[in-house]
Parts: sequence; C-alpha cells; structure tokens
Amino acid sequence: MRHKGEFKYEELSRQCDIPAVTIKARVAKGMSIEEAIQDVDLRQSNGGAPRHVWNGHVGVPAIAKALGVSKTTVHHHLKKCDGDIGKAAESIQKRHKPERVSPKNNLGLWSTALGLPSND
Repeated sequence: MRHKGEFKYEELSRQCDIPAVTIKARVAKGMSIEEAIQDVDLRQSNGGAPRHVWNGHVGVPAIAKALGVSKTTVHHHLKKCDGDIGKAAESIQKRHKPERVSPKNNLGLWSTALGLPSND
C-alpha cells in the first residue's frame, strides 16, 4: 500500500469500502491508519441543545424571520458580535429600522409624481 514512501489511499479505500477522501481527512486530523479505516460516524453533535435562542425564537432562520432580515444578515452580525445573539439582534435592530411610509402610501406618491390617476 506504500509506493515510494507515499500511502495509497485509493487502494485502502477499495479494500475497506470507505471513501479515500474520508481516510485522508482522518489521517490529516492525526488519526492512525487503523483508526481512520474504522467505519464509524465520528461527527460530534451539540447534545441537542439549541445553539441560538432569542426572545423565544430558536435557530437562526426563526430569529431572522422575527427580525425581518435574511439568515445571512444574522450570521454576519453573530460573527461581528463574537457569537452573542443578544448583541447581534440589538445591532440588527439599530441598523435595520422599519419603513416609516407604508407601501400603499408610497405607491400613491409615485402615481402622483408620474401623473397617473390615483386609486384612492
């Protein structure tokens, strides 16, 4: 399985029925070859505890919907606030203020500006 000092992960992969990239990644993490070829799930979960909870909303998608912004915006603010969801939500609320004019009133303003008959 060695060729000129290099290990042949593809050959080992065929013998163990584990993808070669999985074996390479496990060896790169510091596992021995014996540990790397074991067919077990090595992913670690967070124990079922929610990672982000804010005002009763659990998870980034729910928090983003409650704040009226995208998930990307919430993730950006979380990164900026060192993972503190309270600070992130506060900074989002400061930055993204609700519109002061309702869309219906705004539409009437545009129709007046364009000389269109208003639907009021």
